[in-house]
Amino acid sequence: MDMRRFEITVDARNSNVSSRIKRDKQKHLPQGQKLPVYCVPNTEYMNHKNLREKRRMSVETTGIPALRTFDLALAALGVWRSTEDHPAHKIQVLLRGAQRWAQNSPAKRGAGLMAIVKDVQEFWVMKIDLLVEHCNKIVQKDLISKISAGLHGCQNHTFLVLREISDWHQ
Repeated sequence: MDMRRFEITVDARNSNVSSRIKRDKQKHLPQGQKLPVYCVPNTEYMNHKNLREKRRMSVETTGIPALRTFDLALAALGVWRSTEDHPAHKIQVLLRGAQRWAQNSPAKRGAGLMAIVKDVQEFWVMKIDLLVEHCNKIVQKDLISKISAGLHGCQNHTFLVLREISDWHQ
C-alpha cells in the first residue's frame, strides 16, 4: 500500500508540474498546438534502467513508456525516409549484377541476356518512378500541405514572441 500511496503522490506532483509548464509555455506555441510534457524522475529511471536498488514506482507510473512512445514516433519519420530508397537500391544492384554477368558470358548468349536485363531494368525503373510519384503526391497532400498551412501562423507567432522578447530588453 505504501508504494501505491507514493505513486499517487508522484502522479499528483507530475500533473501539477506538467500543467504549470504547459500553461506557462503555451503563449510561445502556435494557436491550436499543445506542448507534450513527460515527467520522468531521474532516480526511478536509473533504478529501472540498471535494475538496481528497490523500485518505488511501477514502470508505467514513471512516465518512461509514454516518453519512449513519443520519441519513437519522432524517429519513425527518419526511419521511413531511410528505408524509402532501399528497394530501388536493391533492384539496381541485382540488375547491374545480371548485366555484368551477361556481358561476361559467351557472345551468343550475351545479346539475348542483355535485352532481357534491359527490359527488366526499364520495367522496374518505370515502376519505381510511378511509386515515387505516388508517394510524393501523398506526402504533398497529407504532410507538406498541412505543414505549409500551419507555417504562416507559426511564423507570425514567432515574430510576435521575438518582438515581445526584444521589448523586454529595451
